Amino acid sequence: MKKPLSKEEPASKKAPEWIPLGKISGPWGLRGDLKLKPYNASSSFLLKARRIHLKAGFSFQEWEIEGAKVHGNYFLLKLKGLEVPEAIHPLKGQEIFVPADQLPTEEAGEHYAFDLKDLEVVTSQGLSVGRVKEVVNYGASEILVVRSEGRPDILIPLAPHILKEVLKEEGKIVIEPMEGLF
Repeated sequence: MKKPLSKEEPASKKAPEWIPLGKISGPWGLRGDLKLKPYNASSSFLLKARRIHLKAGFSFQEWEIEGAKVHGNYFLLKLKGLEVPEAIHPLKGQEIFVPADQLPTEEAGEHYAFDLKDLEVVTSQGLSVGRVKEVVNYGASEILVVRSEGRPDILIPLAPHILKEVLKEEGKIVIEPMEGLF
């Protein structure tokens, strides 16, 4: 699942201006490459991107990507001007961003995570579960964290057998709850 962006946002819901793609884990090798833990390991966006941004105070600093490749669940990026591992150390722990308008359009069945935030989650029988507080990834799949009145947050995996439909225009996500979810 992609991290979400919709080209036509409802008036009450505005897409974020900057989208975080991952966090810098540290240097890799001796030539100034950096190791990045992506928020969406299945995305190939970083392999095609030519520029990323790092947050610098209240603004964003642009960096040109000279090379990118997948390394397990990480990406290895070579940024122009960073030639030695020591140049990467101060960047460890920082998030990288891209402007929202540079994200590719979602394909059928794909949704950016920020589009799912605040949508109502309902069962296929019409029972309201709550509203999406956030989307997290613990490795196996994306997980909806659903806030529900009078209950602890509910964690719902975004697996195909559970997620039935995302109806952005109606503000709903339809799930088929697995046994023991509630």
